[in-house]
Amino acid sequence: ENGIPVGFDQVVFLISTRIDPMYDGYTLCLDSCWYPPGNAWLWNLPSGSIYYPAWDGPHCFTIEAYDSIAFSGYLYYLDPVPPDTNQTPMRGVRIEMWDDDQWPLSDQLLASDYTENDGWFSLGPVENDDEWGMDAQDVFFRIYAENEAAYVTESYNGDIYRIQIPVGDDLPSGVYDTVIVAPLDSSGPFFIADVVLDSYRKWLEFRSGPMDNPGVVQVVLNKDTLSTGYLPYQDYIFVNDSAGDATNLWPDTYDRDVILHEYGHKIAFSLDFCDTGWVGINYHVIYGVYNPQFAAMEGFAHWWSGVVREDPIQVNTWNDFIDTTWVNFENGEWGRAGSIRNTYGSVNVLGEENEGAVAGILWDIYDAADDDYSGYVDWGSYTLPHHPDNIMDSLSNGIDNILSALLDRDVNGHRPDNIDEFWETWFQNPSYDHIRAIRDIWHEHGECCVGVRGNANGDYFERVNIADITYLNNYLFGNPLGPAPVCRAEGNANGDIQETINIADVTYLIDYLYGIPLGPPPPLCP
Repeated sequence: ENGIPVGFDQVVFLISTRIDPMYDGYTLCLDSCWYPPGNAWLWNLPSGSIYYPAWDGPHCFTIEAYDSIAFSGYLYYLDPVPPDTNQTPMRGVRIEMWDDDQWPLSDQLLASDYTENDGWFSLGPVENDDEWGMDAQDVFFRIYAENEAAYVTESYNGDIYRIQIPVGDDLPSGVYDTVIVAPLDSSGPFFIADVVLDSYRKWLEFRSGPMDNPGVVQVVLNKDTLSTGYLPYQDYIFVNDSAGDATNLWPDTYDRDVILHEYGHKIAFSLDFCDTGWVGINYHVIYGVYNPQFAAMEGFAHWWSGVVREDPIQVNTWNDFIDTTWVNFENGEWGRAGSIRNTYGSVNVLGEENEGAVAGILWDIYDAADDDYSGYVDWGSYTLPHHPDNIMDSLSNGIDNILSALLDRDVNGHRPDNIDEFWETWFQNPSYDHIRAIRDIWHEHGECCVGVRGNANGDYFERVNIADITYLNNYLFGNPLGPAPVCRAEGNANGDIQETINIADVTYLIDYLYGIPLGPPPPLCP
C-alpha cells in the first residue's frame, strides 16, 4: 500500500536544512533522488535487480522566513610556542549564546553547544525578538574553560573560567558564520583544559571501566603561590599562573609536560595505588633521593606524562620559554637547555628512592627501544659501580601489564606503593614473565639487588642453585677468572655488611643447598 516492496522496512528520515532568511519568498522543491538521466529513483534489491518506486512529485513549497538568528563557526585559543603563536581548537568546551537584556530584565540564555574536536560549534536558530518586541537581538557569547576531563577556575570555590565576547547590538535576522579566538592573556585556561583532555582520553584507551575512570578534575589557576601540584584529598590540580614569579619569570600555565605529570597524580590517587607517599615531602627535584613510596608516586606521574606524549624526555619551560629544565627517562640524564646548556648527570643508578629511576624503569618496560643505559656515560659517583652489561633492553611490554600489576594485584594487603612491591606483583602467579629483561632494567636504574641474595649469575628470579656456586667459583678461583656477578649484592650470598664476595659466600650456598642439615637460605636484598 505504501509502495515499499516486500522485504524492505518503512523508515522515516528527518532531513533538516538551514535556509538564510534572504531567500524569503523563494520556492523550494523536493524531487526524487537524482539518477542519470534523471527523473528516476533507483533501489538495489538483494537479487541484484533494480526497483523503480513510484513518485508523485515533485513537491514544492514557498519559503517563509521567520525572524530568527543562528551562529556557527570555530573556537580557538592562542597556544604560545615561541617564536610563533599558534591557533589551537578549543575541544569540547561549552559555548553559550545570550541575549543582553536591559534592566529590569535579566539576560536570557538563547542556546548552548559543545565544540567538536576541530572547535566547530552551532547555535540556533532562535527567534530574533528582543525584550521590547523588536526584531533584533543583542547577542553575546560566553565560552567556558571546561570539557569532559577538566574545568578551570581561579580559586578552589570559584566559578569556571570563561571569556565573554562583546555584545553585538540589534543584529538583523540571519545565519552568521564566525571565528572566535581567545586573546593570549585569556588562553591559558583553555590550554590547560585541552592538555588534561589529552591525558584523560589517553587513559580511556587503556582503562575505561566505571571503577577505573578518574573522572573530571578541577584545575585552579594559582596566582597566590609559585608552586604547581595536585592536592589528593581535595582532588584538584593547581597550576602556577603568577606572572610575579621572580625566580622563573614565567608561570607553569603553558607547561604541557608539567600539567600531564599532575594529572598522572590524579590517576594514581583516584585508583588507590602509589598513595602512601603524599605526606611529608613537598618540593622535590628529579635527582633527589627521598623514600621508595614518594619516589614511586612521582615516578609514576613522570612516566604517565611521557606515555601521553609518547616521549621519554620531560621538560619544564621557564624564563619566557628561553630556558628548559629537562630529564630523559630513557638514559636518566638531566640538565638544562636554553641560555644555560648543561647536562649535569644521570639518575639511572639512584634506585628505588629516586623518582627519575622509577620513571625510567616503567618507561623501559613500556617502550620499544632496544638500549643498554646502565652506564651510558660515566658520571662518576652518579653511575659507579654500574656499567653496561651488554644485555639490551629488548622488552616492549606496553602498558596493559604495568597497569594490571598496579591495579589488579595486591601485595601485603594493598596495592603496590613502591617499585619493589611493583616487582612482587609483576611476578605473582600468573607471572608476566620476561624475568631476565626485567632484571636488567632494574639493574640499569640502580635497583641492583632484587629478590634474594645468592643468585650470582642472575639467571632467574629468586632461583639459587648449583649454577650460582659454579659461577662464584669461576669468578673467585677460575683460570682465567670468570666474570663478576651482574649485581654485586646478589653475589654476596651471606649478606655480610661489607658486601664482599669471597669463599664464605660459596660455602654459604653449599650449606644451603647440600648441607646436613641444610643451612639457612640467603637473606633477602635490602
